[in-house]
Formats: sequence, structure tokens, C-alpha cells
Amino acid sequence: MEKIQLGNYKVAEKWEDVTLLQWQDYVRKASDKEDNSVDIISTLEAFSDIPRSVINQMPTDLFESVVERLKWVTEQPDQTPSASVEINGETYTINVMEKLKVKEYLDLNTVIENDKFNYSMIFAILCRKQGEEYDEEFIADKLPDRLEMFEQLNCVDGMKLIAFFLTCYIELETRTKNSLVVQAIKADATELARSIRSSLKPGVFTTLLHLPQIIKLRKLEKSLMKI
Repeated sequence: MEKIQLGNYKVAEKWEDVTLLQWQDYVRKASDKEDNSVDIISTLEAFSDIPRSVINQMPTDLFESVVERLKWVTEQPDQTPSASVEINGETYTINVMEKLKVKEYLDLNTVIENDKFNYSMIFAILCRKQGEEYDEEFIADKLPDRLEMFEQLNCVDGMKLIAFFLTCYIELETRTKNSLVVQAIKADATELARSIRSSLKPGVFTTLLHLPQIIKLRKLEKSLMKI
């Protein structure tokens, strides 16, 4: 990834140099501000590997010259919606919302409820190669590496996936409650909740995506009440 060198540190030179992980951290900070802005020091920290402690000790003339290199941040990157992305010669495609399996749907909502900007994990769950299934084997063997892969995806490709995902997610959320898809998900999810509840024993918890199973159950039951 080509970046401007600054001694032992690197500063991104264009949007394509920014990883999805860096970008989602950046927008997370912006969402905390009323005007959705991020101060210049936080911007430099987000789009470089320069620690804030080092930035704070920079001479002002050096700081200004480094900040000058971040003018590209004001440019609008290409955000044309795309359902797929090519990484290392492999194509990964978002599973459209209508085809989500119950476990996929529940895990997706767990991620969104905990951190709606965690797009790396959202795509680790939804964006797969042709023929891959989101099952226990995938979660155990592939999900951790897939998460790391999407964290390192350049954010321009990530933004295109995000644009497609948000369009699909909003469409699903705005459908009528009598939708056959939603009702099917509710029926299957209700049965899953009943099964989970009956299998839990005091002091015994299983984990999914590193979250306690009991939390997943409570969120599921809460979500079902809204359908």
C-alpha cells in the first residue's frame, strides 16, 4: 500500500491507502460529534500510524506540513454501490437480505446493535465466496481470518459494499410486518430461542462471535417482540 513516508511513520496519501478498519474508526469518532466532524489531530491519527503522543510533540511547522498532505480527505471517494469485491483474485459477494439464514440474521443484528460501524465484522458474516455457507464450521475456521481480511480492505472498496448493504438493510427494515420473509424469520427465530432457552444450564454459557450466548438470546427475544 503506497503511502507518504515520514521518518518511521506513514501517512495515507489517498483514500485507497486507508483501510476499512481505519475508516470505520474515523466515522465512529465523527458520529460522536454534533456536526459529524473530526478535529485535524484525530484525522491525522486515524489516517496514519503516528501515535497521538508523537503528534502532540510535533513542532508546529512540521505538523502543518504533514496536515497539508491530508488535503485529499476533502475529496469525495467513489461510493457506487457494489454487491461484491475482488480480494487477492477471489470474489466475495454480499448475501442479500432476503436469503439470510436465521443464524446469519441474528449475528448480523448482534453486531449492528453493539457497534453499527463495525463494517468489517458485518462483511465477514455476509460477504462470502460462492458456495460458502455461514455455518458452525465457517464461524470456527474462517470467520476470524475473514474479519482480518476485511479490516485491511481499502476503504473505497469497503464504501461501495457499505452503500449496497445499507440499501438492502433499509429495504428489509421498512417492509411490512406481514412480509412472508419477516414472518418466516420470526417463526424460525422463535423456535431457535426456545431451543436455546431450554438448553441453557446455570453457570454454563457458550459463545458466538465471542459474545455470551445468553446475551444473544436476550437480544433475540427482544427483537422478536418488535416484529
